[in-house]
Amino acid sequence: MKRYKYLIFLVLASLVITGCTGGGGSPGYGGIEGYVRYAGTNVPVANALVEIGNRFDYTDTDGFFRVTNLPARTYTLTIEHPGIRDRVHGQTVTIPAGGTNRLTVLVQPKETSPTTGDVGGWVYVPTGSQAMALEEVEPMILNQATAPGNYEPLVGATVRVGNRTMSTRNDGGFYFSDIQPGSWLLTVDHDWLRFRIEREVDVVSGRVTWVGDRESGTIVGGIGYYVVIGINDYAYEPYLLDGPVEDARAVYKTLFEGNELAGLGELLLNSDASRSNIRYWIEEAARQAKSSDDYLVIYFSGNTGVDFLSPWDDDGTFTESRIITDVELEKWVRGFPGN
Repeated sequence: MKRYKYLIFLVLASLVITGCTGGGGSPGYGGIEGYVRYAGTNVPVANALVEIGNRFDYTDTDGFFRVTNLPARTYTLTIEHPGIRDRVHGQTVTIPAGGTNRLTVLVQPKETSPTTGDVGGWVYVPTGSQAMALEEVEPMILNQATAPGNYEPLVGATVRVGNRTMSTRNDGGFYFSDIQPGSWLLTVDHDWLRFRIEREVDVVSGRVTWVGDRESGTIVGGIGYYVVIGINDYAYEPYLLDGPVEDARAVYKTLFEGNELAGLGELLLNSDASRSNIRYWIEEAARQAKSSDDYLVIYFSGNTGVDFLSPWDDDGTFTESRIITDVELEKWVRGFPGN
């Protein structure tokens, strides 16, 4: 009998955490901050890209932005947003040495056709996954112009609504204007994605539908369900196996803990990894999964044979009622969507 790790499906992702620092008030340097609002209504413009010099920021839900550590001089302040007339607003501003220019920028709203609507959003993937060129990247589509923690924009993804097509920008964003009202299928494709992402969006006359807001929901490219098993203390073994429990803990931490796209994670070690318990959690994952885009990861580290796994309560005779055969395992996962 061989002892090795039985791996049905495993993806390990490296997280690259980056940060930046900025300053203001240094001699010869200053900053700028303020609010972007629509003229006439004073409504905040959220998720607008504000650029000045070689620095930028995105407005928050109140329309607020701040850029610091700029050489003191005159600049063109550029504000870009799909809801702004001609998409871009520009004006001249001066950065004071050792101080901050505080202002409110009023922009003209786009003239939206009363008979059509618009659709927009941003596509993100885990940080570092694009450089790794994996085909197992899990995307997230949100209605916010800043990536959530440990995510970065997915550039160059093909987004389709009906017969309209565009590629995501450098910030991962996309925006379609003048879409006829009704229910439309929105799809996202990219060479690095495991599969095409599909979602129905409702287009309303005279409005912008932001994909990922509370009304339309967040698109997630499949939810992961993880059952991780490690056994090093078999009753029929005269000694402890070296490594299975430690390996299982490490895999569980990598796959599930801190994973924003995880639906269920169960770590079964030694006596918790009985045959009935393993079956229960695999079938529980199948019960909880809702989408054919969801996926199931089963990691086993312990004693195995050519076509079976040895659970903790195996007595060493390896009879079919004690072990988990490949055929039995296939039956347990059969209820998972997409199988």
